[in-house]
Amino acid sequence: MEAWRIAAAGLAAASVVGSGVAGFCTQALGADKTYVQQGKDQHMVLVELYTSQGCSSCLPADQLQTELAGRPDVLALTFPVDYWDFLGWHDTLAHPANSQRQMDYSKRSQSGRVFTPQMVLDGVVSAIGSERQDVMPKLNDREMVASRVPLTIGVKDDQVSVAVPAAPGALNGSETGKATLWLFPFGKVSVVHIGGGENVGRSVRYAHVVGNFVGLGQWSGASVTYEHTLDSGDRDEFGYAAVLQEDHVGPVIGVAWAGDSARMDQAPVAPDAGVDADPLSVNTIAR
Repeated sequence: MEAWRIAAAGLAAASVVGSGVAGFCTQALGADKTYVQQGKDQHMVLVELYTSQGCSSCLPADQLQTELAGRPDVLALTFPVDYWDFLGWHDTLAHPANSQRQMDYSKRSQSGRVFTPQMVLDGVVSAIGSERQDVMPKLNDREMVASRVPLTIGVKDDQVSVAVPAAPGALNGSETGKATLWLFPFGKVSVVHIGGGENVGRSVRYAHVVGNFVGLGQWSGASVTYEHTLDSGDRDEFGYAAVLQEDHVGPVIGVAWAGDSARMDQAPVAPDAGVDADPLSVNTIAR
């Protein structure tokens, strides 16, 4: 299955098991590829970065995202997009599905455009990813938001289980009365040498790059566990994030991730001191 074919194939790839929340443990279960995170009543801000190797103004945002990826109160996910490939370099990490997800956010907000580098916080707040002064106050504001639905995610070999407890009141703000549960496998750090376009000659580091992602199903407030079999390309990723969003790409109401315990405690890559932020330089495209 190709990474970007989400809407129909992704929702069909997962199965729903029973109506009770699975009894996950909080510790590793002994196998090398078994990772578990128990759902907790705490807030973790989801920061999505939409970036491109063909975007010269994206480099400071890529650096900031690497920094945010090392924070325990942030789930930083990077979504390389492909719509700047015509500038002379085809992004080696981009997927059309990432571009579509960003455009879905644009349609929901009725902004009429997408831009890079864009950070989307908790599915509701947009920021210029290259401008720290724009990102950090908005991130601090999101950290004050009340606790959300405590998801529990477990990964064993190629099997993923995500348990969602009963929480009907969590959907009071939803337009459809439902939420979508997403699964985002992601890597730790990807280093790419760019051979053309605006960033020719640069070696750029990307944190928590999302490749394949799938919708596990629709949630309407009842207690339920979703199960999914990973594609072969997703079975050795650094981490696996479960994100529950109102409607399709609405406000985030639940987030959890599990990863390789041997790698989770490693320090993040140090930022590149030679990259200076350009807060006003963004690439935009009409949707």
